Amino acid sequence: MAKIKQGILGGFSGKVAGVVGTSWKGRAVMKSRPLSVANPKTDAQVEQRGKFSDIAELASKILTTFVQPVENPISGDISGYNKFVKDNKAAFNGSHALVPANFKCGGGKLVNLEEFSGGWDSGDSVFNVNWTNSAGTSAIRKTDKVYVAVFDEYGTLCGISSGAATRNDQTVDVAPTAENTITNSAYPTIILYAVVSADGRDVSVMTAAYDNQE
Repeated sequence: MAKIKQGILGGFSGKVAGVVGTSWKGRAVMKSRPLSVANPKTDAQVEQRGKFSDIAELASKILTTFVQPVENPISGDISGYNKFVKDNKAAFNGSHALVPANFKCGGGKLVNLEEFSGGWDSGDSVFNVNWTNSAGTSAIRKTDKVYVAVFDEYGTLCGISSGAATRNDQTVDVAPTAENTITNSAYPTIILYAVVSADGRDVSVMTAAYDNQE
């Protein structure tokens, strides 16, 4: 049974024939019900589900520390999490390995970090990333916050920054996480990075991850 909340022209909750009434971010939303529920298991469908599961799991690990601050300001009517997963539906291949060129974040208007590079220090205890500011970087842009997340080639989180570094620092050390699987600098690393304005209203343009294998 459906319930009309604000008169005949208002939003409703529940089911009416093939329509479901609900709300999202305070807005009344109507969605069509699927005609039938199926669980197809062709090889292609199983592989696609695996890719979705991989990116959803990765996004959950960095939800509050990276995804929300970077994606929420520009996610529109969906959550930052959903935007991140949607943008990265091709980030993993069928072997559960990250494809750096397809691993992306951002989509705002800010210029991203320039001449970005990164690598483990000589003792492999800290991952250090560096970038440069162009000569024309304004004072307000120098206060942009920098977010960095480091992964191994299978999407295991190896380290994540605190979000305290600014564009003007031009460097940040990322301490390894407890689940870090990289034991020395010979292993490939994939770095996702973005900048967010100090007021949290805008983020850097869409950028693919930095592939430390190159």
